[in-house]
Amino acid sequence: MKLVRTHAERGYEILRGAGLSAAVTQMALHHHEALDGSRYPPGLTAEALSMQNRMFMARDVVESLSSSRLCRASLSAKTIVLRLVTGRGTKYGNDVVDSIVEVPSDAEFILEEQLPFSYRTRRSKMDTLPISRRASVW
Repeated sequence: MKLVRTHAERGYEILRGAGLSAAVTQMALHHHEALDGSRYPPGLTAEALSMQNRMFMARDVVESLSSSRLCRASLSAKTIVLRLVTGRGTKYGNDVVDSIVEVPSDAEFILEEQLPFSYRTRRSKMDTLPISRRASVW
């Protein structure tokens, strides 16, 4: 697990070395942070995280949970929304969560189930197509 936790810092170093903007490199570095400082690296709190970072953090959670991993299957859209809403104000910014999902006042969620494959899977399948056919897939 220690090795996994270094990927944000390594990505930051690679992107910085490639001459990308500070905004981009900071998003790579802080994409596992949480507003309450409970994540990594180095455990920043809300005051130290830009709106771009907050948005990227939530986007990363949605992408990660909707993708199958070696250790687990992808989660349903309803489960992902419940995770975001549960972390609203502590892990993720209220405004960011609210912009991703409309939170009903009675907290009942009626959502379409997740697509049978993630964006990553579709993208990788599309990448195997000849360039001339890619536009017709989308």
